Amino acid sequence: MKFGTNTLLLKFDQFLRENGKVGGIAFFDQTTDFKQLQYFREIFQFGMEFKETRKRLEHIVSIDNTGTNHSHLSSITDIVVGAFRFVANEPDKDKVGTVLVGLLGKLMWGVRGHDGVLQVAERGLCIRPKSISHIGHQADIRAFRDRLNLMSQNASKPVDGS
Repeated sequence: MKFGTNTLLLKFDQFLRENGKVGGIAFFDQTTDFKQLQYFREIFQFGMEFKETRKRLEHIVSIDNTGTNHSHLSSITDIVVGAFRFVANEPDKDKVGTVLVGLLGKLMWGVRGHDGVLQVAERGLCIRPKSISHIGHQADIRAFRDRLNLMSQNASKPVDGS
């Protein structure tokens, strides 16, 4: 849980830095899997510990948790994550996957490459562990990342292709 929390916070801080150096608030579902509030307090006050250094979250102005059914944000997140899972796991099942990947491609954070294609790796799409040894999994991840990247080329077109 801490590894996932760290990844989300570091990438959110990076997003805020790259998009106007603005402040942001991070909310997480409440959990009892680890001492969540104590951990949030520690990383907010002192930064995240890495090997022999600490990384401060310069643009996150608050970290907190939400209770079940205390926010519409968690419902929206559940919908987006559900769509993401469907697109990742069932890319060619039916027209719904094509529509969802188009919508998700428009929402993904990335940087435009020299070719104009939005590159989402290590921005809006963080695959962990970074080093995947199974060749089949590597191919699946590469194909999914490429589909998301290509969606940015069609961002101005309606999702249904008309």
